Amino acid sequence: MDYAICLRSCRKTLEVANYSITHPDIVAVVRDAKKRGVAVRVITDKTQTLAFLNTVPDDRIDRKN
Repeated sequence: MDYAICLRSCRKTLEVANYSITHPDIVAVVRDAKKRGVAVRVITDKTQTLAFLNTVPDDRIDRKN
């Protein structure tokens, strides 16, 4: 299954939980979902959170450490 295709189908909410999110397609899908108005929540390992947030410059993303 292509996860990017699956994630693009989200219309209201998108919740992603993973140790690290580094694949460019997944990062782009999360960013695009937020731009479309989808409520996005990303849960990563605390040490990986900063690396992910640096790829998503949108200040509207709820950043909790």
